[in-house]
Amino acid sequence: MDSDLLDTKVISKILIENHSKILNQQNEQDKQFRDQKIEEQIKETQKYFKMRKLDLDFYKHLGQEVYISQISSQITVIIVFYYDFPKSHPQIFVTKQMGHRLIDPDTWEINVKWNASLSHMMKDIVNQFATQAPEDDYYMVELSKNNSDDTFQKHIKAIQNVELRQLFVNCPPQQFLVNLQHDLNPFIMQLEDYQKISSLIVEKAQKNNSIGESIQQIMCENLKLKSEVDEELKIFSEAQVEGFPLEDFCLSLAKKFSDKELARVLDKKIQVLEQIREEKYENKINEEDEKKFEKDIKEYLEKRKEYQISIQKKQYCLRALQNKQKV
Repeated sequence: MDSDLLDTKVISKILIENHSKILNQQNEQDKQFRDQKIEEQIKETQKYFKMRKLDLDFYKHLGQEVYISQISSQITVIIVFYYDFPKSHPQIFVTKQMGHRLIDPDTWEINVKWNASLSHMMKDIVNQFATQAPEDDYYMVELSKNNSDDTFQKHIKAIQNVELRQLFVNCPPQQFLVNLQHDLNPFIMQLEDYQKISSLIVEKAQKNNSIGESIQQIMCENLKLKSEVDEELKIFSEAQVEGFPLEDFCLSLAKKFSDKELARVLDKKIQVLEQIREEKYENKINEEDEKKFEKDIKEYLEKRKEYQISIQKKQYCLRALQNKQKV
C-alpha cells in the first residue's frame, strides 16, 4: 500500500510552496497598496513643503521610504515611512541635536500626533515651533561662544594702547628712566586688562575641557550603539541569506505544482485504492487475502491520518515563520 501513497515530504514541500506563493502575492499587493498611499501623502504635502526622496540601499533593505524637507531656514527634517504603512504612521526626525519639548533628545524624533495626514502633521510641527522655537545643541552653542574672541581682542588692544606712564604711577622722572631699562612684563601683568585676559583664558580652558569630556562620552556611547547596530545587522544578514535559498526553492516548485494538480493526484490515488478494494471483493478472495487486504486498508487509513496531522503541523510552523518574518 505504501507505493500507492504520495511521499509526505513531497506533499509538504508542495503545500509550503503554495502557501509561499500566496504569501508573496499578498506581500506584493500590500506593497502596491502602501506605495499608492505614500504617493498620495507626498503629493498632498508637496503643495506646502518642498520634499526630496532619499534613494539609499540601506533604506530599501529595511523596506522604508525616506524623504527630506526643510521646514524653515534653520530646521531640516527627515520623514520615514515604514514597510507596513498605513498600519504604522510615519516618523519625523530633525537632522541635528535640538532642544524642544516635542523633540526626543536621544532619537531626535519630533513627537506629534498622527492624524492620517502628513501635510497636517508637518503644519502642526511648524506651528508648534513658531510658538516655541527649538534651541540649538548646548555644546555647539558653547563652542560658538568660545570661538568668539571679541572680548579677548578688546583687552589686547587696551594693553597695546596703554601709556607707559600708566605703568609707573607716582614714579619720579629719574626712577621712570631707570624702570624703562628693566623688563616691563611684571608691570604689564599688574594691569586690569591683563588680569581679565588671564581669567578669560582659564575660563575658556575649563569650558573646553568640560565640553571635551562630554564629547568623549558621547563618542563612547555612539561606538556602543554602532556595535549593537552592527550585531543586529549581522543577524539580519544571516537570516536574509538563509531565506534566499528557500525563496528560490519555493519559486521553482511553484512552476511545477498547483493546488488543483495536488487534488487531482490525490483523487486519482483514492480511486485506484477503491477500485482495488471492489475488485478483490468481486473476485471473492479467500479469507487470508481478505484479512491482509483489511490490514492494508487499516494501515492506509492510519497513514492518511498521520499525514493529515503532519500537514496541520506544517501549516502551523509556516504561520509561525511568517509571523517571525513580519517582526
